[in-house]
Formats: sequence, C-alpha cells, structure tokens
Amino acid sequence: MTKIRVVLTAVGAPGAPTIIKALREDENIEIIGTDIRDEILGKYLVNKFYRVHRGTTLNFIEDIERIVIKNKVDVIIPLATLELNNLAKHKSHFEEKLNCKICVSDYETLEVANNKIRLYEMFDGENFIPRFIVPRNMREFEEAVYELGYPKKYVCVKIPVGHGSRGFRIISSDTNEWDLFQKEKPSNVFIDLERMKKILRQSDSFPEILVSEYLPGEEWGADTLIDPTTHRLISVVIRKNTSLNLSIPVACTIRNNEEIKKIVNFIVKKLKLAYAVNFDFKYDENGKAKLLEINPRLSASCILAVKAGVNLPLLIVYMALGKKVEIKNIREGITAYFYRDVLFIE
Repeated sequence: MTKIRVVLTAVGAPGAPTIIKALREDENIEIIGTDIRDEILGKYLVNKFYRVHRGTTLNFIEDIERIVIKNKVDVIIPLATLELNNLAKHKSHFEEKLNCKICVSDYETLEVANNKIRLYEMFDGENFIPRFIVPRNMREFEEAVYELGYPKKYVCVKIPVGHGSRGFRIISSDTNEWDLFQKEKPSNVFIDLERMKKILRQSDSFPEILVSEYLPGEEWGADTLIDPTTHRLISVVIRKNTSLNLSIPVACTIRNNEEIKKIVNFIVKKLKLAYAVNFDFKYDENGKAKLLEINPRLSASCILAVKAGVNLPLLIVYMALGKKVEIKNIREGITAYFYRDVLFIE
C-alpha cells in the first residue's frame, strides 16, 4: 500500500507528541517533522526530521518546498501560529505545482482569524465579543483602561497576533510585587498600570494593542473539524478547562455546551474557516460566553478530541486527500490530565 507522507511543522511545540501519536493510528502514514530548533523531543518521534528557518520567512517556504520535493510529500500540517499565514500565501503553489495539500484556511481568512483586533472588529456588536478598545496613543490607552473599569476591575492588554500567553497582561490595581515575587512563578501575567505604561513606552512607536474587559468566569475550548471546500462545520468537541498553565489546559473535561456550539457555527460560516480550528472562550460576570481567540490550527489539547472519537490530526489528512470523513457519536464526560513525561536518548 502506498505510503501517505505528511510534513508536521513545529514538532517542538507542546502538542506535537500527542498529535504524532494520533497520526500513528494509521500505520500507512510516514511523518516528516520540522522545527527551527534542533534538540527537541519531537525530532525523536518522527520518521525524518529537518531543521528549518523561522516560519515567517521566505527561507522557510523554500525549506519546506525542498522537503516536499525530496520526500514526495502529500500533506503539510502546520502547528505554529506564526507559520500559518506564510504557508497559506503559498498554498496554491504547493497544491498546483507540487501536488501537496496544506491543511490551513485561506490567507484572507487567516488575516482575520489570527489577528485579535481584526477578529473582534469583524464581529463587533455580537453578544459573544467582550468589550474592547484599540488605543492609538498613550493617552487613549490610559483612558481605555479606566473606561473598562479600572481600578475596581481587572483589564486585559493583548498584542493582536501572538500565541501561548506572549503579549498578554492583566492590569490590576492591587498587584503586590512582593507577593508575586515570593509566591508566583516569573510567568505570572498580572501587572500594575504604571509598569504596563513603562513597557509600552519602550516601543519605537505606540504599538498596536487590544485593551479588553477581564472575564472572571469559566474557561472553555472547542476543537472543530471543518470541510475545506464547503466550510461546513463537520464536528465540534467542546471541553471545560478546569486547570490551566497560562493558556495551556492541564486538566479538562468534554462537555456539551449549546451556547458555545452555536457561536462556533456562526463564526465558522462567516469566516469560511477550514480543517482543524481551535476556539477559546471565557465567561463574563453575567454568565455569558465570550470569545477570547481563534487558533486556526490543531491545538495542544486536541488529543482530548481524539479520545472522544474525533481524530482531528488524522481526519484533516484524509480530508486534504479527498477521502470521505465520517464522525460517530462524540464521547462526553472524559477528563484529561496533562503531565510531564521523559524520553531518554542514548
């Protein structure tokens, strides 16, 4: 039987080991991993490994093209947010010239989905978008913080394009530096207003940032499977995150949530998303679900969807190759705990 050769980028990402495991359910798949670093765990879990340039560069595209030609690759699955737009921009070249499918949404869609400001502006007025302001200077920034409830309430500051918790802070008037120093890890996201202003002043010009209301409620996520041709939502696996390490769930449970399912379906149709897309939500003080962000790629926690009966990594490969995809009933009530393990190489 002919092998299916898949390039999996950014195999040093936190979710790579479980995504590789999910792809291994089809013994006919050969996985070729890439990353900008050399000594990473994922390197030892794939069939072949190549070190590549940073995903935002033209050199990265040239690297991937050489790998595709050399290995006769059928499908590319990107795992890093900052690679997505670059790959989408060159998608037609890979598909038409090299007969290789890339599992990403179209470039125009990603320009919105990957940018929190454009995303919020597109859906501004919908009840699932939190209150937000886009300041143009320091005066407008400070006014925005107070308008959103500071100092009585926390206020969030985000850069429009980021991943993990990079470029995210929560402004708090009761931040105690000594308590943070002695009790919290250095990755704590709380900061006082004066320190946040000091950071912004270090930029050459006032940066593009999003200031939004703080959402104190439960955090939920949705991992979706979307037809790349019709942009129809095929499956959505919804989870309640019961414990997080910054933005990465470390404990979560599959639960049905009709409110979130309705919001996801609405966004998918309007944005014309494709393949595997992750949505993050948080509840406001009134118990309403609000969209935090969209990750238009496989998420680090998609292994929970796999366990529920929706093998997203494998299914997007099949969809890219034009195979019919069937989803059986999703198993709810499953809880996942993410923990650290060790692989020894001698």
